[in-house]
Amino acid sequence: MNAPVLVLDGPPGAGKTSLLARMVCALGDDTLWFTEPNARLSCGLAAPVHPSPAGHTLWFLRHELDKARAMQRLAADPDTRLLISDRNHLGALAYCYATRAEDSLPYRTARDFYARRIAPELPETVLTAILLVSPDQSLTRRGNVAVLPRWKQWFDEGLLQRLHRFYTDIAPSLCPTPPTVINTDGATPETVLAQVAGVLADAGLDQTARRLMGATEPANARFRSRQQVSTIDAGSCDF
Repeated sequence: MNAPVLVLDGPPGAGKTSLLARMVCALGDDTLWFTEPNARLSCGLAAPVHPSPAGHTLWFLRHELDKARAMQRLAADPDTRLLISDRNHLGALAYCYATRAEDSLPYRTARDFYARRIAPELPETVLTAILLVSPDQSLTRRGNVAVLPRWKQWFDEGLLQRLHRFYTDIAPSLCPTPPTVINTDGATPETVLAQVAGVLADAGLDQTARRLMGATEPANARFRSRQQVSTIDAGSCDF
């Protein structure tokens, strides 16, 4: 049987970065990890990022196509027990749906690329956990103000409301199997961790789920200021 692939996605400030930090500490080298894509790092720090929002989004979608193919191969390898991905196609589609940027890729075009190219390549064992957060909580958790000008759009309340709508109403239909939706408003990190562990247990990974439940918060995370957390979370959303 092919190995499960767990994907974590959701709007900024939902707690995905903090959750992944605990998961890495608990599961370590026994799991294959796909990090969130970063076009600037991929092309080199000195290289210009794609000249338009549409071009940048196409880079993300093509990256997800390559990743889906890699997941297919790795999931079929008998030595693979679990794959975990920090975001997938949902992030790019959410941006297309929510943005009002000029020269952005139309949402329908991005959705069709997913349906025609990416979806057929995804392993049947993909499991999705969507971490939800309300726009107000998203802003509060990230300090309410963008640290750098290019992150300003991720602090726009209108965009956050549209992202919330996408992940609530639309994203479930764009997952290979029905996702687990976790509302993190008012939830403790332990509650969120337990729900993700439940997804793994349901997939037959009882031992992995137990290890995850024993995960402790990384020591350096306890001393992050609100502004530092804002920098980490907002920086990951660089469409």
